[in-house]
Amino acid sequence: MGPIAIEFGTQTYVKALDDGMVTIGPPHDENDPPSAEEIFTGICVSDNKIAIKSGYGKYLKIGANNELIGRSDAIGPPEQFELIFQVNSIVPCSHP
Repeated sequence: MGPIAIEFGTQTYVKALDDGMVTIGPPHDENDPPSAEEIFTGICVSDNKIAIKSGYGKYLKIGANNELIGRSDAIGPPEQFELIFQVNSIVPCSHP
């Protein structure tokens, strides 16, 4: 797939932190691109599943407390997100 940004509201993106946590970055001015920490890499795992890798080389998953974290070194079932299509948009779910 390649580089992706996960927009959370208008001009606000999910941001990876160097400790493996993920947060919401600050709002950007109109036409400003996401920062480097807000760029992830989407990887096709199957026809309807992707993995998401942070700029720190770790894969995202949903943690025990339903938080999004990026500390995994490899893609396993918890690091796979199923794509669900709704009203012409793609919404990733945690896992099957």
